[in-house]
This record gives sequence, C-alpha cells and structure tokens, in this order.
Amino acid sequence: LPKILLLQKVTCPGVFLPEKHDVYLGVYILGQHKQTECLPPVFPLLFHEKMVFEKVFENAVDPAAVTEILESKYNFLKIIKTLNIKI
Repeated sequence: LPKILLLQKVTCPGVFLPEKHDVYLGVYILGQHKQTECLPPVFPLLFHEKMVFEKVFENAVDPAAVTEILESKYNFLKIIKTLNIKI
C-alpha cells in the first residue's frame, strides 16, 4: 500500500530565516526524494501538500523483515534555501 505524507505546516520556534530567498522542504523517505513548492522564508511554512511514497520489499517474507529494512534506512526532512545565481 502507498504511504501518504500530508504536509501542512512547519514551525521552528526561535529560528529566523533571512528573507532573501525562498525555501522548500526536501523529503527523503524509503530511498525516494521529493520536494515541495517554494515558499517565502517566513514561519510557519504553510505547504498544504500531499506526497505519496511506494516501496515493494521483494525479499521480505514477514513484517519483522520489513521492520529491519526500515530501521536501516535514513528518513528525513530538510528545509532548503533556494539561491538566485546570476551568470
């Protein structure tokens, strides 16, 4: 079954983002990378997005094997600042 991640709001109390460049959220789950649309760098970041992640564990014969595989993977979210580079 696909896993759905609903992104609505990201807050980070005490953090200030310079307002020079937009930001987006990089999402790394199950060996897959997706990113949100760009937003102004003002908290709370209001994304209101849905992401779908699917993964088939071909060699897993029981739920314990899937658990071991998932525990060995890094899953994380990053706030990434865009850069406007002029060439």
